[in-house]
Amino acid sequence: MGLSPARLREIAIRDFGVPTAKLLQWLQLQHAIDALRHTASLAEAAAAGGFADQAHFTRRLVQWFGVTPSLGLAQLEISVVR
Repeated sequence: MGLSPARLREIAIRDFGVPTAKLLQWLQLQHAIDALRHTASLAEAAAAGGFADQAHFTRRLVQWFGVTPSLGLAQLEISVVR
């Protein structure tokens, strides 16, 4: 893209209100949650989201939504709007 990391971060903050790292986390969560809806395997969902492992996916989900996959997602309806 011809942009320095600092400039890309500035543009992301200006246009989206968050740094690029948070945007990437959100995209990972979208992919993993979509996958979790179609499979019963937490490992497959974590891999679909690009997480290192199930624990990484679980930590990020707790960080963003305050729920674990086993407890929260069974009781919540989470939809990814694009």
